[in-house]
Amino acid sequence: MLLPTAQGSDGGRVAQQEHLTIHGAGQPVFGGNPEGANVVLCEQRTRLLPMMRRALAIVMMLAGPFVLGSFVAAQDTQLASQTMPLDELRLVAFPEPEERLRREALEEDKPTNYGPPASQRRGTLMQWSYGTSFSGGPDVDAPLVTDRPSFTSASSTVGRNVLQIETGYLYTTNLSGSVRTTQQAVPETLVRLGMFADWFELRLGQNLAGQDDGVLTDFGADDMFLGGSIALTGQEGILPEMALLPGINIPTGKSTIGSGELLPSLVLSYAWELSDRWSMGGCSIWAQDLDGDSNRSYVSTAQSWYAGLAVTEKTSVFAEFYGLFPVSAESVDPQYYFDSGLAYLITDNIQWDWRAGMGLNQPADDFFTGTGLSIRFR
Repeated sequence: MLLPTAQGSDGGRVAQQEHLTIHGAGQPVFGGNPEGANVVLCEQRTRLLPMMRRALAIVMMLAGPFVLGSFVAAQDTQLASQTMPLDELRLVAFPEPEERLRREALEEDKPTNYGPPASQRRGTLMQWSYGTSFSGGPDVDAPLVTDRPSFTSASSTVGRNVLQIETGYLYTTNLSGSVRTTQQAVPETLVRLGMFADWFELRLGQNLAGQDDGVLTDFGADDMFLGGSIALTGQEGILPEMALLPGINIPTGKSTIGSGELLPSLVLSYAWELSDRWSMGGCSIWAQDLDGDSNRSYVSTAQSWYAGLAVTEKTSVFAEFYGLFPVSAESVDPQYYFDSGLAYLITDNIQWDWRAGMGLNQPADDFFTGTGLSIRFR
């Protein structure tokens, strides 16, 4: 194709000359014959363009699969480096809210049974804290724990299928005006039998009592006591070990010794171990009693507090204060006592004890002393 030029125009010739140069050499083809050069270039372009298109298509066909294969291989390598265990793939494939995951973790850690493990028997009916510890209760491998010789009842039970028998003798004297009265009680038997669970025991008491005021002497069976003990809690920190003891006096005794009536009672006993050697505790009592002068029953309460010390592995001593407080009696006044004593372990299952005490006010008995022996069968 010829480029249009104006006759006698230098600019047209210059433009035509530039299009006929090769590789920027600035030399015209065919020795300055521009028309012949244009014809040759057009023919060359016509032949080369289809060849170049075919060559490009062949290159793309050959190189395309190699490029695509290389890209896929690179992606497989990257995924392989990020492979997770099967149990984690759920979280990757199905992402869940963080709060829900936290709740699920808490549910997994949350116990489904708030009692002790199946291999551990529950020693108490309840516990102070929220959890599964259930500490406390009887330890049959440790030395026996008795009601004797203190006024305060034990704050633990003997344990299931354990039989414990506590016996003793008590002597009391009192001077009222010019009349001295002495009383004796024997054998002060208390039978404790663990039943159903470690935290429950059956209690049965029987005693013979006598009185002598210098004029009249009387001796015979006292009323039988029937009751139980329920270990409520073990000690946790400053919170005490506790037991609840319901009971009733059954009128089985001699008419001049016993009350002749059913007299219920309820005792809440509690104790703390302060260290390996020191302990303390007490009990609160509600009971129905009989007024000897009016022969009418009345409500009586009592409160005790003691401190104990283990002198050696076998010997322990205690000191105790307690008071008896009639609520609706006509002729019975409050009485206050202080007593002290010791207990000696002959073996872990046999204990000997002794105690002595005195009254702290005029209505109370002047002096009392006693001794006893307790045996555990397991």
